[in-house]
Amino acid sequence: MAKNYIPSPDYLTSMYSNPQFDGRWIVVRKVPINKIQIDYSLFSFQNEINQRDVDWICKDFHIEAWYPIMVTPKSFLLDGQHRLAAAKKMGLKYIDVVIDNGNTPNVPCKNNRDIFNDKISTFTPITQNL
Repeated sequence: MAKNYIPSPDYLTSMYSNPQFDGRWIVVRKVPINKIQIDYSLFSFQNEINQRDVDWICKDFHIEAWYPIMVTPKSFLLDGQHRLAAAKKMGLKYIDVVIDNGNTPNVPCKNNRDIFNDKISTFTPITQNL
């Protein structure tokens, strides 16, 4: 039977929970891949998906390099397009994510999993006035 989820190792996710980051990043485990949205204008630099890289990730899979992908509070991909493409190619249905709250740490989320349920379009982060 094929796997539908490969969790990122704890040592690759625990760094995001460091109190010094004041809630900027939130790790959410086992997020449905179909909830991840892509808007290329949000990427820090533009690069196309290299299919050879995706194939290499799938063929020569190393759990110690299986970092969670980075998304916005509204589930738009920020980093990890090759890992996401590899997850899809491997037939995974779920992936671990890190929500990047950007310059608004301590953004209250209802339940972190709520932003990935069917009500995702109704989720609006509460931002601080700076």
